[in-house]
Amino acid sequence: MLKVKELSFSRGERLLFSDVTFQLKKGDFIGIVGASGSGKSTLLQVLAGLLTPTTGQILLNKEIVRGPNETLVPGHPEIQLVNQEFALDPYHTVKENLLVKGQHLTKEAREELVEDLLQLIELEHLKNNKAIDLSGGEKQRLAIARALMLEPMVVLLDEPFAHLDATIKRKVISYLRALNKFRKTTYVMVTHDGSDVMALANRVAVLENCKLSEFREPIEWYKSPVNFKQGLFFGELNKVKVNGKELLFRPDEFQLDTVDQPFVIKIRYKFAVAMGGYYENHFQTSSGPIIVHHLNELSEIKEIAIGKN
Repeated sequence: MLKVKELSFSRGERLLFSDVTFQLKKGDFIGIVGASGSGKSTLLQVLAGLLTPTTGQILLNKEIVRGPNETLVPGHPEIQLVNQEFALDPYHTVKENLLVKGQHLTKEAREELVEDLLQLIELEHLKNNKAIDLSGGEKQRLAIARALMLEPMVVLLDEPFAHLDATIKRKVISYLRALNKFRKTTYVMVTHDGSDVMALANRVAVLENCKLSEFREPIEWYKSPVNFKQGLFFGELNKVKVNGKELLFRPDEFQLDTVDQPFVIKIRYKFAVAMGGYYENHFQTSSGPIIVHHLNELSEIKEIAIGKN
């Protein structure tokens, strides 16, 4: 459905990304993770037809997605971008911001979808307030709802949960999952927080040093990180040296029984933090600090074995 071929983009002399190539089928949900300034947001703007690529091509259902230098109105009607600028009508009410995006629907269907989305983003009580008077988090929720109101083929999400509290974030994630499953809406989401894409995406890549990595399943990035830097995008990660070999392991990938284990490290207890259902135990090793998660404080433990319980 969406084909991206050898895409590159430069701003002045600065290359942001090059040779970005991938294909999406209807109903795919991919994530792209990268550090701030890596070019993630710019890539989405290019995919949306809001910026013209330096080289390369984007095809939606075999038709070229034109950049702003080739179209009267920038952007593609079937590709909607939700970013940190929100793109709201500031002096229209919350409800009006949604209604204006539902002109393709009958009046009854439009009203029903607006009410559903207002409940989803928990803005029913503010539906008659102007968008300019909303908080950052409320604007973020309204921007997501406006994109969904259009029912496009492709939704591009740029750090979509940055301003959302945990409760609403869970509701929005559930709704996006449902749309992806039942309507086969296709998503491309970029973020610096890999835990967000792990909850939604079926494939994830890392944008780093102007290059897009291969796509892997989210659990692969978590369980088998390519390197320490990329592994940190997907959660807390420890790095130690054992017998001259560098090993990476997550805070729950250890054993207290060290008998006959190949990778045992000496540890010195520093402190523990209660996290609700578990303790975050902090230790010092000869390689540096590490963190391990356990139901109890491990103040008496002098060594652990690296590996799954």
